[in-house]
Order: sequence, then structure tokens, then C-alpha cells
Amino acid sequence: MFDRRYFPPANHEFVVIADTHYMLEVGDAPVEFESRRKQTARAGAALALVASLNIEHVIHLGDLVQEYPETPGFDQALREALTQIADLGLDPHFVAGNHDVGDKPDPTMPTHDVAPEGLEKFHTQVGPSWKQVDLGPHRLLVVNSQILNTDLPEATDQRLWLEMQLAMNVEGRTFLFLHLPPYLFDGTEQGFGHYDVIDEPDRSWLLDLIQRSQIDTVCAAHVHTAFTDRIGDTAYNVLPSACFTRPGFSHLFSASPPPEQGRDDTPKLGFYIFRLIGERTDVHTVRTHAAETVDERARLLTRTSAALPSSPVGVTMRGAVSPVGQVPIAYPSGIVQPVRNDYPLLACLEMGVRHVRVPATELDDLQLRRIQILRERGILVIAYHLFAYPSAATEMAMRYGDRLDGLEVQFASIHLNDFSQLRSDDLPLTLCPVAPGVSIPGKQHPRTRIGYSLDEANTLSPADVRHLCRIATGDALLEWLEARPITSGRADLVLDLPGVDDDLNARRVAEALLLTATVPENRLFIDPLTDFDRTMDLTHGLIDTRCNPRPAMTVVRTLNTILHADGETWSVTPGDPMTIESATRRLSLTSSVPREASTLYGLTSSRVTETAQGLDDALLLAEYLK
Repeated sequence: MFDRRYFPPANHEFVVIADTHYMLEVGDAPVEFESRRKQTARAGAALALVASLNIEHVIHLGDLVQEYPETPGFDQALREALTQIADLGLDPHFVAGNHDVGDKPDPTMPTHDVAPEGLEKFHTQVGPSWKQVDLGPHRLLVVNSQILNTDLPEATDQRLWLEMQLAMNVEGRTFLFLHLPPYLFDGTEQGFGHYDVIDEPDRSWLLDLIQRSQIDTVCAAHVHTAFTDRIGDTAYNVLPSACFTRPGFSHLFSASPPPEQGRDDTPKLGFYIFRLIGERTDVHTVRTHAAETVDERARLLTRTSAALPSSPVGVTMRGAVSPVGQVPIAYPSGIVQPVRNDYPLLACLEMGVRHVRVPATELDDLQLRRIQILRERGILVIAYHLFAYPSAATEMAMRYGDRLDGLEVQFASIHLNDFSQLRSDDLPLTLCPVAPGVSIPGKQHPRTRIGYSLDEANTLSPADVRHLCRIATGDALLEWLEARPITSGRADLVLDLPGVDDDLNARRVAEALLLTATVPENRLFIDPLTDFDRTMDLTHGLIDTRCNPRPAMTVVRTLNTILHADGETWSVTPGDPMTIESATRRLSLTSSVPREASTLYGLTSSRVTETAQGLDDALLLAEYLK
């Protein structure tokens, strides 16, 4: 089911899945949401994918069932859910969720809080709700978030146990797993009346303990929406569900509500693979696409940004790295919930891109924190800004010299002479003219071009700064390979996606990725990352306005790994179809199935095959070994 050929060797690995919500069969009885009828099948298919990985350690972050402890069907649902998992050959480490043992102790919560009887049932039928698991020299710590802030004796026992565990000196790293997130926006948000976070005082105790104990990673769940942050030096991941989304969190997106009032945003469903490689922890998103049956066709597992050091691939963000929003007062919470939209950031990590352009107007403390997360996970961040005076660019480079990896200095093209000699000892610079009055076929008004055109690029002299070059929709990509900034290895190429035709965008991206792989030291930024649908110039991005992948994103993720996993040197092979080759293989972009290819990749599905059987992608990559 998965093809791991490009995965680098790992010392250890484990899988984390969350919120599978096994649903009892209800027949023709009415249900509040029709997708509830699909939950059990979705859970089974996702768990089967996990089982196919043959990874020993699997952590289930809680909410095994849709029932909750005080409902009549709870015992049956729990038995059937555990049987479903066991029948797949899985033996996960289970985290206690609110549907498993009860809600946190808050009188505004929709169900009862944890009772001794429910806790005992979990311990008897599922297993201990707090425990340590050895992973070679490393350790996995499972914690019961539902009993925090209670006066249950088990809460005291767990607290003492966790403090003792984290006081020990261990050779390896520590990973902590719990169901309820300590926070979503930050550690000061209100907990009382907030369905989705741990309340005080135990939240502060836990966060302080995490920061003092040098934990590598904390994983939580419950909200069915992905978030990522840092707790001090600790990576903090809130995982999506494998079965459904929570409606309120669709307020994060500048889009119409997903199906079922936001409850069935299926492209967001999935689980994570964690791989320990040296001192690094790579996190891989595996999307399940709400499948109800298992697709036996092999799917390529791709690398993270940190595992693709030679990749020139980047994206352009036209707004904040993580836009800030809120979930209005709506069941099951009784308060307004401040939240971030981390999906653009997570999309960059999932694609394995190594470079991101961000607007310098979005360099406040919150966004700089998000930028630091990108940098820590292997991405170089370049801020871009339009300057009236060179001195302002120099001052900005000095101000952010230790918080960015580069500064793109945009300037009015008539001021070229004022900026052409600009240099900085604080940050690498990219020079970018802004030229108004560019005629575009089909547009009433001239447009403004940001970056050098092909003709302008060919007039540039070699320099010790980079130049931003704009690959317009009608430009021939092969002609750009001979442009002076590219031949000198000093070009930041920005590829404009052609429009709203996803197939055309996917092909344009694939061609650009193949060709720019043949010109080392240059960088390719795809623009935009997110759809632009409220503008005079409509275009689809790599993700839509719900931050779900478009076909071009899958092309980027797949080709980025294929081209740059092994640091190969590529060259263009003349002819049709578009072909590049290295010392060991030849890659051709095609829509038909060649007979003699050793491997075929479906670029918009990440499927891999040696026979082309079952591949229905319109865009294929044929690999020929030498």
C-alpha cells in the first residue's frame, strides 16, 4: 500500500492516529450527520493503512468510539472497536479520550466528567491510561488528560508518576501523548467553558513540566483539526481525525462551509508517521481521503523538508504564515475560541519545500514564531517587501538578520540604479524590480509585474546578489534555462500558476520542477500557495481556500522527493516528451504509458507502479534505469 523507496534510513519510527470514533450500526435510523454512517468503515480503512506499514509502535490518541460512557451502547461499541483493531493485527498504545472515559471536570461540558467506574472499565478492557513505552533508548509517555484537575486518587498517582518519569535521566528522547490539547492558540487562553483545552491549574503545571524536561514532541488530538506549535523547545502537534472534522473549525478558512456544516471536510483526514533520524524527528502526514475500503495500489511516501537539503523548491505566501481567526460561540464550547490556521504552514512541510517567501508586513511576534517553526524544520524563509529607499532595506536586513534567511528587496523599476548596488552583511539579498504598465492579453488594464522579465534578465550582469525573475504564464520554460541569472546560479524564479485549470496548473508545475532541477543553485518559487478567488486575476494555488490540496500540490510533493532525495545532478535531454536524466536514470513527463519504463509515477495521486495497471492519472512520470 505504501512505497518507501525514498525514505531515508531511520533509527526508530512510530505511527500516531486519533479520533477513530467507531460507530455502532444504526440501520435506517436517522442520524444527525449522514457521514456518521461511514465512520466505522473510514476507521477500518485508516487502521488497515497503519497496519500495512508494519511499524511496531502505534499510538491511538483516544476517542475509540462515538458513544460515551453513560450511553447504553458504550460497552458494545468499545468491544467492537477493539475487535476491529485487533483483527487488523494492531496492538496500539491507547490514550484515554473524553468519549472513552468522560469529559474534563467542567460543569459546562456536554457529557459527564470522568467517574471511577468508567476509568476502571478503561483500565480493565483497554489498558492503563498512563504508562511508559520503550522505543530503543527513547521513551513514549502516555498520559490521561481527562483526569487532570480532578480530585480522583488516580489523578494524584498520575501526577507523581509523570514527575518521577521526567526527573529521570534517559539516553534518548521523550515523546508525550495525551488526548486533550493543553492549548490551541497559546497557553494563556481561557480553559473554563472551552471544550477543547485543558483548564487551570493543571495546564500550567503540565506546560512548565514539559519545558523543564526537554521533551522532544507532544502529541494531542480531540479537535479533529491539525495544529502545530512549540512549547519552549518542544514540538507540539495536534493531530487530525481519521474519520471526520469538527464543524466550528471551518471558520478558519475564507471559503464556504465544507459539507455537513463543516463536519465532513474529508481531505483533512489522516494520521502521522514519526521517524527518528539521528537527532531529528521527521513527521509525515498520511492523508486517508475518507476511504471506506483499502486501496491496494502503492502510494509513494515522500520526504520532509529537512530530508531534502538539495531541493530548490519553494512557495510564495501572499499573507501570514498562520492567519489568526476565531471559532464563534457554538456547541460544544461556551466561549469564543481564538485559533490559528496552521494549514498553509503544514502544507509546506508536507510538500518538503525548502524555501518560502513571506511578506515582510507579516513579521509580528506571532508570525515570527511561525517562521521559526518553519526554519527549525528545514525551511529557509525569505521575507519580501517593497522599499522606497535603499536605506530602509538595509535597516530591515539588520533588524531581522538572525530571524530570517534572506530579504527580497522590491523596488520601483525606475529606481533600478539606486538599488542595483545594494548589499548587506546581515542577510543575503534578492533584488526585484516592480514594473507597472505591463499589457496582458484579455485584460482591460495593464498589470504590474513583480520581478525581471525574460528579456530584462538577459541584460543582467553577474552579481553577488540574487535576482528575482518572474516566469509569466506564456513564457517558454526552456528559454529561461539560458537566462543570465540562471546560468550564474543566482536566480530566484517565481512561477505564476496559469489560472483555474487544475490539470494545466499541475502540468506547468511538473515541467518547471523538472527543468529547474537541471540548473543548480537556483530556486523555484511557485506562486501562489493558496487560491486567489477574490481578485481581478483569478488563479488556483497549490491549496484551495479551505487549505486542501489541489492536484498541483501533490505534483510538488511527489516530484520534489523523486528529483532531490539523492542529490542527483540532472541535465535536459532534447526531444519530446520532456525528459531529464542523471547518471543512473532518465525521467520523462508523459500522458501515455510507455512500455519499457521501469517505474511509473502518477504525479497527481502519488501512486507508484511498474506496470501502469490501475494508474488513472492524466500526468505520469516514467522512470528508466540506466
